[in-house]
Amino acid sequence: MLDSAGVSGQILDRRTIIDRKHLELAYRQASRRFRSDSKMSRTLATEFMLYLAGTHQIGVAKSRVGVGADTDGLMFVLLEGPEFDLGPLFSEFGLKECGESYAKDVPALLKRLGVPETLADGKDVEKARSAVYEHVAMVNVAK
Repeated sequence: MLDSAGVSGQILDRRTIIDRKHLELAYRQASRRFRSDSKMSRTLATEFMLYLAGTHQIGVAKSRVGVGADTDGLMFVLLEGPEFDLGPLFSEFGLKECGESYAKDVPALLKRLGVPETLADGKDVEKARSAVYEHVAMVNVAK
């Protein structure tokens, strides 16, 4: 989580994001809820992670979309604050920029996010995307 100096963001495992719309939907839901009286967490970055992962539990969200020992690529998502150059950070840690890179193993993504197989099995990518979007939206109603 990046939360300092007016900057709020998340560092994620890139394999856990199906596409840009997945990020946008989670951000829209999280920011709306965070600004209401019914927020689930103390920071927008955590709220975003919960929606992205489709859960109310921080530990579950971390295991679903967070960086782990098996992570092979990171995604930096800036949620709030001034834009800034990540170049020095990349250089310091020996990272390289690869643009927008999302999950390639869709069945593994669905399983990791906890999307029920009855919604999508991963063979039809459009159906899988819809299932992930629905999973994000269901955080509002499921408790």
